[in-house]
This record gives sequence, C-alpha cells and structure tokens, in this order.
Amino acid sequence: MIKNTILFAAVLLSIGLLFSGVSAQVTVKNKQLKNLAGNWDGELEYLDYQNDKSKTRLKLRSINTFKDGKVSQQIVYVEPNGKEIKSAGAFALSPDGRQIVEEKMKWTITKNLFDKKAKTRTIVYEAKWKDNDRNADLRETMVIGENEFSVTKEVRYENTADFFVRNTHRYKRK
Repeated sequence: MIKNTILFAAVLLSIGLLFSGVSAQVTVKNKQLKNLAGNWDGELEYLDYQNDKSKTRLKLRSINTFKDGKVSQQIVYVEPNGKEIKSAGAFALSPDGRQIVEEKMKWTITKNLFDKKAKTRTIVYEAKWKDNDRNADLRETMVIGENEFSVTKEVRYENTADFFVRNTHRYKRK
C-alpha cells in the first residue's frame, strides 16, 4: 500500500513538472538587446526563392540604434554587380518581454539562453506567417555576442515535418 502511494505521488509530481515546463513563458529584457547597437559589417546568405536550393551571399553593412526599447536597423546590401540596396527595419519587445514586435508581425519568444563561456546570448522566437506565398512556421535564432551577432531564419511549410534555413545575416562590429 505504501509502495503504491509513493508511486502515485511520484507520477503526480512528474506530471506537475511536465505541465509547469510547458506553461513556463520565456522573456527577454531590453538590456539584453542593447549590444545590437553600433556599426556592423557582414554578409547575408540566403536560399533562392525560385528553387529553394541555390544559395547566394551578399556583403552588407548595418547601422543599428537602440532607443527607448526599440532596435532600429539601417542596412545596405551590396548586390553581386556592386549595386547597393538600402533597407530599414525595427522591432521592440512587448511590454511583458514575451514577444518581439515588428510592424506587421508578433513573434513569440521560445528561448533565451546566455552562454557564459562564449559570452553570447541566444534568443529564439517563432511565428506563423507566409514564406514564398505558402503558410509556414517561422523560427528565427538571434545570437548576440560582444563584437558579433547573427540572425538565422528557418521555415517549415504547412504539412511538412522539417525546418530549413531560409537565410542568415552575420555581422561583426566595425
């Protein structure tokens, strides 16, 4: 009888731990994003939308600002022919720190880890959206270091099992 009671209590405890992990919500604080500010050089590697196989690399540079909890980015992409294409974007954290909010999208933050040895912070955030005019799960992984950062975008189309890397931005501080 005591053995059954202990077993039952252990099962209940395990179930409780399982559900508490599922309901735990990941947050990010503004101070964890401040290192994105600065002048950066880098490259973009992306998978061609025409065939989802060919990879292209472009040089880029970026000026990032961090003000009032908002990260703004001015990017210049250098096409293979030397033509420069300017782009801009911005995002902020939701007031509770559980989402990354862009103009048209809200991403749910699913991981926020700091690697003490490498001195890098990895933030993963996800959303349902479209990619190449198809419904998809999107996942971005941002890795922030002292003098470098990267953002990798992964896509999983509706009714498929696996994610694939759509693009990666890699930057080094100037």
